[in-house]
Amino acid sequence: RRRREDAGGDEGEAGGGAPGGERRRRRRREGDDEGALAAGAPPAGDPGPFAGAPAPSGASSADGAAAPAAAAASSGFLGGLPSGLTQEEHELGEAVLSFLRDWSGDSAPNMVHLGGDARVREFKAAALPTAVSLKAWLKQRFSGRVEVRGQSIVAL
Repeated sequence: RRRREDAGGDEGEAGGGAPGGERRRRRRREGDDEGALAAGAPPAGDPGPFAGAPAPSGASSADGAAAPAAAAASSGFLGGLPSGLTQEEHELGEAVLSFLRDWSGDSAPNMVHLGGDARVREFKAAALPTAVSLKAWLKQRFSGRVEVRGQSIVAL
């Protein structure tokens, strides 16, 4: 696209009248960080449009602390629970066992299948904080009733 400024234009703007259809590059403004702009990064001092936005799920922060932090949150929460299952955990466990009984696939269901079940999701939300994975709960709190083999879940 061609953009024209007011009558005189700006000599650094795209020059539609250049021979061979070539366009002139806009002159570098004083203070621009040419390398960062070329790489698509915001100029120095500009935090960009995503400043302060949370990292995508599963993404690690610049210091790589996201995964260890999530594991610490899981173990911290699960370690603070009483030795027996809470009422909410019993309900979650029953939803998991019901799902496994009703499973009709050719192979054992995996964590994606289990986590996709509406009842399991509902009871997980009631029993566990979002930072605690269903897999961690199954391994630490429900291991007497199910076995987690990689991503597959098998009732015992």
